[in-house]
Amino acid sequence: MLRQTLAAALVVTLAVLPVSLSTSSLAAAHPFAQQEPQQVVAKPDKTTLIKTLKTFYELLVNNRLEEAAKMAILPEGFEPDQLLSVIRQRELSPEGIAILERDAVFGTVMERFPKRGKALLERSGVDAADCYGFQHTNKNATGEVLAKWDGKAFKLFRIDDVGQLPSDENDVDDSAKQAPEKIAPAKMAPEAIDSAKTAPESPKDRPLVMSKDDVVKNLGRWMAAVEAEPKNVKAKVVLAMAQYKLENTPAAWRLLVESYQLDPREAGAVTGMRNVALKFRKMGVFTVGVPPETVQGILGEPTSTVKLSGNGNRFVYGFFAVDFLDGRLRRTVDLIGTKAIMFEPAHIVTLGLPPGWNCADRHVDRSTSRAIYLPAGQTVSNWTEQFDLQRFVFQQEITIPQAVALMKKSLERSYPKMESKTLVSDETTSIVANVLPDADPAQTRHQLVRFMKSGDNEIHRIAITVISEEQPDEKTQQQWLKIFQAAELKSAAPPADSK
Repeated sequence: MLRQTLAAALVVTLAVLPVSLSTSSLAAAHPFAQQEPQQVVAKPDKTTLIKTLKTFYELLVNNRLEEAAKMAILPEGFEPDQLLSVIRQRELSPEGIAILERDAVFGTVMERFPKRGKALLERSGVDAADCYGFQHTNKNATGEVLAKWDGKAFKLFRIDDVGQLPSDENDVDDSAKQAPEKIAPAKMAPEAIDSAKTAPESPKDRPLVMSKDDVVKNLGRWMAAVEAEPKNVKAKVVLAMAQYKLENTPAAWRLLVESYQLDPREAGAVTGMRNVALKFRKMGVFTVGVPPETVQGILGEPTSTVKLSGNGNRFVYGFFAVDFLDGRLRRTVDLIGTKAIMFEPAHIVTLGLPPGWNCADRHVDRSTSRAIYLPAGQTVSNWTEQFDLQRFVFQQEITIPQAVALMKKSLERSYPKMESKTLVSDETTSIVANVLPDADPAQTRHQLVRFMKSGDNEIHRIAITVISEEQPDEKTQQQWLKIFQAAELKSAAPPADSK
């Protein structure tokens, strides 16, 4: 198998605008998303590694072995002809690659191989810096890929059993493709609300700050402390932060969940879980449509499960829930203080996004629900265009100007040199253009945002964000303006279930 050869070698809530806007003046005032998809620069991410695997496989099946060998880190004396074992022994196949693309989570070598990563690197003669890959398990096999990023491209050094992942061609079908969907209201299951009753309403953040030198110096002592006192919550939190620093994210998560289960009022556990969940989100662990096996393979066994109506079910990890519908991830929920009203909007958004845009991420917490849409070929970890749909529920009445001011204040924390201009504003709606500069001009973010008031204490927000040094052309701006103008605010039908 390649692990013996290549492993040793390769081994929306807006009414139609009540005013008329000048497209030319809007173009001058603010850029927004390009009409044509921008070229995504190659980065060490999931999309690039999947493309690398596809190219590598094509070279092998076309017997272009010398070219394939250049895409791999091979041991001295390894002949290119030996690469054919990758296909003969079903280490790699188009169907297996498709399963990785659809369901697997990309990460660093220590994130994906926390127990075996060091040994795999030593066996392959590769250092840990800039090494990434997949470790994905389903009912058929565990497929593994490791590759080294050289600054421009991936060099493969481990491929194992990826071709064993599909049991037959039916494992890869069109049902994996996510179609654009309407945002519909839903209720939280009563059992899930009960599961969060013991959680603190607003834990005070108390992040732990430690350097890698601290970790190297003290890791053994911290591990011994947890072993000596398994129910010492503070010791577990410290060890979890150390594991997080070492990029052993799954181990950090499990320690934090254990800590929360022991003491739900331990602020370090709550803050830590939220930080790690955010890291998982950026890795694509919670991408809409992934199967339960992907989530469970990284987060571990849930502390409890809840049956939702229909074909829905929920994995609960302390206060963090992952909801599935028909065997695919639907959304995540922070249960602390989150009440049924967050699943019962008075109004919903209807609008038409360009073809190919799909929901990539959904999350609900005590005051916000959010859905992120991306164009085909882009991921939560590597995008240049993003559409946001958010609903905010405040504890008191709020006006449109107040909502806009809160947004600006929040953005200024991350972008102190931001530029913002209110283009339209009245009692029920506002359109704001933002430019969010970055140290790298190519990473500048341009936004067009609309706010809409829905009830005394509810605000809906839609936004298109594009990452680009140059502002989009007038034609593109007009395209998105029409989409924003056509968005409608409609009353939500009574929820038919409690998913």
